Amino acid sequence: MGGSTVLGRSSSGTLTFSSGGGHTTSSIDYFLQDTTTKNLHVYAVRDDTGTVYFVTNWPLPIDTPGAWGIGTSLATTVNFDDGSTETSSLTVVGQEVVGSSLGSFTTWRTSEASSGGS
Repeated sequence: MGGSTVLGRSSSGTLTFSSGGGHTTSSIDYFLQDTTTKNLHVYAVRDDTGTVYFVTNWPLPIDTPGAWGIGTSLATTVNFDDGSTETSSLTVVGQEVVGSSLGSFTTWRTSEASSGGS
């Protein structure tokens, strides 16, 4: 899009209700990456029904910081074209060494919260 890097992030999960029921959901978030800061700016979300909701904020809100460090913090409000709003926050609270079949590597430990959405 206009010379920018476009990225997609898919996610899925199952919500289990205290009543015993559940719901499986999936979504794809679409981003533009700022070539200078490397921040990811969200511009659309596709839900599990295939409906795409476009972001109406301008400038586009930052979803993921391009640089991370202990204490990095971000609070975002995203407005969608269907009138819904999603708020989220992310704070880097530490580091953690994770082991995998390819070896160990250091990751960031975060505290996150969100509400609303399409």
